[in-house]
Amino acid sequence: MPWPAAFCYVAVAIALAVGYYSDTSTCLWRAVTGLPCPGCGMIHACLALARGDVHAAWNFNRNSFVVVPILLWTGVQKLKGA
Repeated sequence: MPWPAAFCYVAVAIALAVGYYSDTSTCLWRAVTGLPCPGCGMIHACLALARGDVHAAWNFNRNSFVVVPILLWTGVQKLKGA
């Protein structure tokens, strides 16, 4: 793995850990504008879809109904190519 990618992974992990333990948002968009970004709630929505809870996923982030199928399709394509 090239060092710039490794540096980015470590920086993101540290930012997420700080946000988790200090109970603050790590979203740069929200920090600058005060508004939720299009990705806010996406992780919760994806986990809700994985559990089969469509209503909760819709409430967390409606974009998950577009993103999750794309991620699944991409993952399957990567596995086929491997």
